[in-house]
Amino acid sequence: TGSEGKLGPFDPGEIQMRIRKNLRDEKHNLTFHDQLVQTKQSVDDELTGFISNINFELVKTQFLSHAENKDENEQLLVTLKDKATEFLKFSSEDLYEDDICKSFVKHIQRLTVQFPNSIYHRYVTILLFFVSPVSRLVLYHRAEEKRSSV
Repeated sequence: TGSEGKLGPFDPGEIQMRIRKNLRDEKHNLTFHDQLVQTKQSVDDELTGFISNINFELVKTQFLSHAENKDENEQLLVTLKDKATEFLKFSSEDLYEDDICKSFVKHIQRLTVQFPNSIYHRYVTILLFFVSPVSRLVLYHRAEEKRSSV
């Protein structure tokens, strides 16, 4: 869209406001597990729209694009769709186990280097933005656990 602060059809400020709004009610009374479940649900809702948008971009790339890096663009979109779908399948418990969030984020970050010429780099940023609330919550809780055990 060209608007400053926006990434394609996604407005990070608006998305973050929606996620926070969904989490605001009674958050202070929730256990970590409940916070994680609610955060994951909010992120899943956003990822569903993200996947739909990726599908649309895939169709455009496959059938309408004559871009120089068509194969790279298509491969990045498929990879992003697969990663978003994978995140949807994780349970809240999965995300807390074995640093799945951390390795998931690292894998997404590597996509920028893996696909340097793709016109869809912004979607890597968007996916990172979507999964970051869950990742931050897990990291925060682990840090709190370490502090309280010392």
